[in-house]
Amino acid sequence: MSSNRFSCTPGSRRGALCFAALMVFCLTTVSSPVWGEQVDFDPDKEARRIFTTVMSPYCPGLLLADCSSSAAAVLRDSIKAQLHRGIPPQEIMDELVDSFGDNILGAPPNRGMGRLAWLGPIAALSASLLIIFWWVRQRREPIPDTEPVIAQASDPGEGNPALRKQLEKELKELD
Repeated sequence: MSSNRFSCTPGSRRGALCFAALMVFCLTTVSSPVWGEQVDFDPDKEARRIFTTVMSPYCPGLLLADCSSSAAAVLRDSIKAQLHRGIPPQEIMDELVDSFGDNILGAPPNRGMGRLAWLGPIAALSASLLIIFWWVRQRREPIPDTEPVIAQASDPGEGNPALRKQLEKELKELD
């Protein structure tokens, strides 16, 4: 047994758990802002973010930023004006969803059936990692639990009288 109970050695169960914990930590912290960080609000930058996350109600299959319709240009100008007046982006998004429905969102909402669209890939990735981990463990050769056998020293002439006589003769010559 290892003297370090908390080691994360590759190939071990504890190593796999450490890897999984590291992945969860990275995925949850990379996309989240630093606590206490002051974020400057730029209405034009926020408008571009909204335009690239909202589908156009006037050009099916296109983002609002990519739609060349005059009605889409009016909607983009309206969103910019609201942001410059200080209306929070989430309030504008809620108003767009109220007016055009959930289909205006470029990504499914994290509620109801939309949650399946978010959890499905995560579940598939987790299942894939578990299958790979299981497959690698199955392919490894088992480590025997027995102690190594140490060869016993034996008489080299034992079982062969000719070798025994040769050995005795050479030993007498050495004396």
